[in-house]
This record gives sequence, C-alpha cells and structure tokens, in this order.
Amino acid sequence: MGDQPFSRSFRPEQTWFDVNRHLNVVGYLHYFVETMTAYFDVLGFDHDSIHQDGGTMFALQQHLSYLAEIRDDAPFTCTPRLLECDGKRLHFIVSMTRADGTLAATMEQIAIYVDFDSRRPTQMPADKRARIDAEIERQAHLPTPHTVGRTIAIPKKADP
Repeated sequence: MGDQPFSRSFRPEQTWFDVNRHLNVVGYLHYFVETMTAYFDVLGFDHDSIHQDGGTMFALQQHLSYLAEIRDDAPFTCTPRLLECDGKRLHFIVSMTRADGTLAATMEQIAIYVDFDSRRPTQMPADKRARIDAEIERQAHLPTPHTVGRTIAIPKKADP
C-alpha cells in the first residue's frame, strides 16, 4: 500500500434514499461493505484466495454511527482503518466523509477468520496476518475516530 490511506469515493444512488430524502440505513451499510470488500481484496482476502486458503472473514459485531446526513447526489468517501488483530479476529472502522470534510457516519466492526468448509473460527494464514499487522502499523499514526468503542444506551438524567 502507498502512503495514502485506502479509500473509495461514491455518489449515492437514489435507490438508497428513503422518504426523508437522505441515505437510508441499508444505503450506508451498502457503501461501507463495498469499501471493505475492495479493501479486503487489496489485503489478500479476495475471491481466489478464499478458495486457495480455505478461509474467509465473517462479521461478528458492528456498530453504525450516523453523524450527518448524506443527501442528494453529493459525493462522499469511505476510508477504512484497521485497529487491532489477534490472528482470528480483526477490529476495524470505516469512516464516511462528505466532500465538505464532515464526518457523516462510521461503521465499527469485529470480523473473524473462518474455515470456509467447517464454518468454524481458525487462525489466519501467516501471510494474511503479516499484511494486516503491517497495515495496522502503517496506520498507527492516524487519529482514531471518536466513535471507536462507543456503547449504545440512552443517557440517564439525574432526577430533579
């Protein structure tokens, strides 16, 4: 990978807009998945390697945070950041940024490497783990988005 972070730029398709005239939940997820699919290909988790190595990544948990609307046909960019890996699990976040620089949304996810036939978690092949570790190191200087590690709850107010 080069010095610049991997990213994908998009113009939203009207298919993904809802009655509120902004990108719907499925639309956000669609663009996050499109970005991560392309990024995983670059990291060596492409279709051919899945069949060659017999393993693939499955999503375990994700957290989407909506911070600003994506409306009309305004362009935006999705940029992934790998945060940590333990050989089976990968923790990453994808940031969606509008053309004006506004952070519109993030998708934080834990994925797990799974044997394609048994559908059970297994260790990643050493070459894939090395690529991920190198990418985590390469991205270490980048600021961590403020949404990483957020929990979901309604804040409790003190009784008057």
